[in-house]
Amino acid sequence: RTFSWVTAQQAKKASVGANVEYTVRPGDTVWSILRANGHTATDLAGGQLVARVARANGLMDANRPFPGQKLNIPVRAAQN
Repeated sequence: RTFSWVTAQQAKKASVGANVEYTVRPGDTVWSILRANGHTATDLAGGQLVARVARANGLMDANRPFPGQKLNIPVRAAQN
């Protein structure tokens, strides 16, 4: 599957599978960033999505992205 990288404004209009560029803040983890972008705890159970996002962004440790680092994060569309 190929992802297309979009801005946060475009992602609001996009369907499932869209991505946003996120700037890491102190204390962020990939898990917390995904939760803030609409993913549920069920989505994140098992750690597969977190590991996939960490790998796609070249992170050695999903729990320690560097503040200021830019990550491409998949946005989960709201469920009706």
